[in-house]
Amino acid sequence: MSGIQFQTVLFHNRPEALKRSARSLCASLEYARRHGQNLDRCVLLWGEASEKPCMTEAELEKLRSECTGIDIEYVLFGENTGTSRGHNRLLPMAGCDLLVTMNPDVVAAPSCVFHLLEAFAEEKTGMAEARQTPLEHPKAYDPATRTISWASGAFSMIRRACFEEIGGYDEHFFLYCDDVDLSWRARLKGWNLVYVPEAVVYHGKGLSGDGGMQPTDADLRYSPEAEMMLMYRYGWTAELEEKKRQLAQSQLPLEREALAAFEERERCGGLPDPLDPEHKVSHFPLYAGDMSRFRPEDGWNADVVMTEMKHLWT
Repeated sequence: MSGIQFQTVLFHNRPEALKRSARSLCASLEYARRHGQNLDRCVLLWGEASEKPCMTEAELEKLRSECTGIDIEYVLFGENTGTSRGHNRLLPMAGCDLLVTMNPDVVAAPSCVFHLLEAFAEEKTGMAEARQTPLEHPKAYDPATRTISWASGAFSMIRRACFEEIGGYDEHFFLYCDDVDLSWRARLKGWNLVYVPEAVVYHGKGLSGDGGMQPTDADLRYSPEAEMMLMYRYGWTAELEEKKRQLAQSQLPLEREALAAFEERERCGGLPDPLDPEHKVSHFPLYAGDMSRFRPEDGWNADVVMTEMKHLWT
């Protein structure tokens, strides 16, 4: 195994959150190596899509000196690429056999990388998704095979051969649902996607008063547009028309803006090519599963993982 490239697209991120994330990856790689994983060069690729750097060169050099188990490369894109185009630009920069797509502020538990790597003992494993805490996408999975429909781009390990065979991310998706589309195209090519509940990452989210996820402006604007593109691409015509009807009646300007942007794509031919008309891999709603995937049969001990991660909060 030639190593792992961790890659993330930055946009107005806080330096302290990035540093904490990098340190957690360094610790997780150390754990994997100490427990027998044969890793060569590992690299963290930061692709900066903001208009200016979020860290000084002095800050980067200090962080590099602290994180000796991973190379850190910081690339200025000079434009707001969105996630899909940003990840595609980062892909050829390290040449590792495995890559991890991740959100910039995600913190990995020490045993996270080790457990994700175990999933790739199976040759047909194309993607392995980590468990997100305190909240994760409410997606169903098979507890026997751990098979999932799609893997979240917040923290998933991908076999490079899989990523290259399907042509990487579809850049029609600026933000959101690019990971769903990537996953479904991988499954259409015969790759398996699995969920690894022992591989835990902390992914902080804003919470609403009832304990649910609090949507950001970016969520309200880009998520509906991306979901409609998925519906179009995978032949869910009735669901697409219902989504349009709901957005047309929305009292939120950003949601109506999302509808207008999608309808402009329809007029101008800016939509992805249709796939999977028989719905072999696609489904709606996307979040078809229990709100919590924590199951006793996973053998996952929350106390152990949180003890592992405790030092990362200081």
